Amino acid sequence: MLDTPVSSAIDFASAPGLAPSGLAPVDVPAPAGPMPLPDLYAKVARHVPAMEWAALADDVAAILRLKKERNAILLAHNYQAPEIFHTVADIVGDSLALAREAAKADADVIVLAGVHFMAETAKILNPDKVVLIPDEVCCTSGNAKKIVEGLGVPRVIMIPDEYLARNIAAQTDVEIITWNGHCEVHELFSPSDITDIRDIYADVTVIAHPECPPDVIAAADFSGSTAEMVQFVADHRPARVALVTECSMGDNVAVHYPEIDFVKPCNLCPHMKRITLKNIRRALETMAPQVHVDPALVPGARASVERMLAIK
Repeated sequence: MLDTPVSSAIDFASAPGLAPSGLAPVDVPAPAGPMPLPDLYAKVARHVPAMEWAALADDVAAILRLKKERNAILLAHNYQAPEIFHTVADIVGDSLALAREAAKADADVIVLAGVHFMAETAKILNPDKVVLIPDEVCCTSGNAKKIVEGLGVPRVIMIPDEYLARNIAAQTDVEIITWNGHCEVHELFSPSDITDIRDIYADVTVIAHPECPPDVIAAADFSGSTAEMVQFVADHRPARVALVTECSMGDNVAVHYPEIDFVKPCNLCPHMKRITLKNIRRALETMAPQVHVDPALVPGARASVERMLAIK
């Protein structure tokens, strides 16, 4: 269990410090008394108003305390809100990175701030741990091409995302049979969205997630998983960039690169946004809801996931 929130899945160590966003200032009264948890608030001040932080800080403090008491580790996907991503998460990254971290976690409890399949993957890879998903209710985009080509066969069936499969098919000689399923966030983007962005921001670099439609990918400057998006920004430091993906992605990366102008033509993921600080706190207090996987399914599922993780 980590005492302070860090990111080992994405390296932001060389990122410059926080700076004003460049937006016009708005006069909002500060909360009475000293700012709670000021060091953590400094990380999210660009995106969380001071008055809102005064209400969130109690949950943040409780989560940090409960993680120590429960010997828990919190894994957060890149699409989580900044107040989760930058204050209570121990490990952040894309679904592939979180799977790798879950497999080697030695904490007693794994809290997965993501969607349900990510929590199920954590349970499959580390079945002796308690896995919590603070929600009210086998490849990833980061390594799909390597998996397809690593199988050593001329034809594969890729499910469930049709656009990811079609975009990978354009990068390989392997024949890919697709399934008519789509990510409800990324399927909403269209080439006209990219055109509109470029009309307004002539110098913008457009980065699109590979679950967008192929014609959107063709209109972008770069396509990659969320981890690859972060790496592209870190390597190239464009003056202005548009991340064509879920909304919180731009907020979370912008914290580390205040000199870059982030255009956010985003769509919210309703499933990711079910994860809140209050839900995380409640899950750690009640140790529920816990994630369970049918024991009959575990051997086959674990074999598939472990084969995926073995391909570097």
